[in-house]
Amino acid sequence: MEAERLQGLEDGYTDIEFKGKPAPDAKRYKALGNGMAQPCADFVIRRIMEVNADELDKRTH
Repeated sequence: MEAERLQGLEDGYTDIEFKGKPAPDAKRYKALGNGMAQPCADFVIRRIMEVNADELDKRTH
């Protein structure tokens, strides 16, 4: 649950069946480790947009 929250996902997001049984923790951690944390991606994209807007504003004034 903690790793899912760190990635910005809802609790139980990786709680699926694997080969007819609940997925082992190792598989769940691996799935989470292969992704990018959504809050981090959102922050980076937001900052890029802010910097671009500031640069455009400077050029027009």
